Amino acid sequence: MPDAIAGTFTMRQVLFFTQQYVKNRFDNYKRDVTKRIVIKRIQKYKADRPGGPTILFQVESKSYPQYNPYFTRKDKRGRLRSYQRTTPHYYDCILQFDRLSIDTVHWRGRVGSGKVWIAHPSQQKIKQIYKETRADWKKRYSPERVREEIKKQKDRAKYLDIGDYNSQVNGINGDFIFRCSFAWWSHGHQYGRSYYGNVPSSLNPKNVIFLPKHMINFITVLLQQGVLKEG
Repeated sequence: MPDAIAGTFTMRQVLFFTQQYVKNRFDNYKRDVTKRIVIKRIQKYKADRPGGPTILFQVESKSYPQYNPYFTRKDKRGRLRSYQRTTPHYYDCILQFDRLSIDTVHWRGRVGSGKVWIAHPSQQKIKQIYKETRADWKKRYSPERVREEIKKQKDRAKYLDIGDYNSQVNGINGDFIFRCSFAWWSHGHQYGRSYYGNVPSSLNPKNVIFLPKHMINFITVLLQQGVLKEG
């Protein structure tokens, strides 16, 4: 039988913490079109002891992330215009409960694949220009040639930056692994391994447990459909 879930907070409490400390996740959830939820797996258990999981949900969440600066280009009249990005990100979201309630502390979850983050993808694959690449070009080329190389790289590379590469290639959600994972693990709510051995000092120094936008979307769908209940 699966291990019992030794959690600390209810989902209702974590929603409150998200609203109190990182309210912009609710703004991002609405802005980034996190509307598509595809059920991939529903697995039921017989809990053999209190806190043992009874059901696990695994879904795929799709969004079009919109972070400043927005994609900008000139229109037909030569005016600069900002456009939304149209590259989708897909993440597996997992939630496991001992009972289908937002008021149980016995739950755990994860956003993203659980694969290892690639900190330095090949320069050829991303539009983001590494400092060492730019420095090398400045040594070898004239300023005009450097600008040409930057433009060529941004035109030919498939992925926007390191985060976009990890999202599209490995299904990793950076917000979750860098800001949420250790807090979820330390409070007994991490599904699978933790990505950090200690508190991420710069990104979540107070170790606040909160929900990324994809998990907010997932919880909202479960509540709207009457799957998750109060009490």
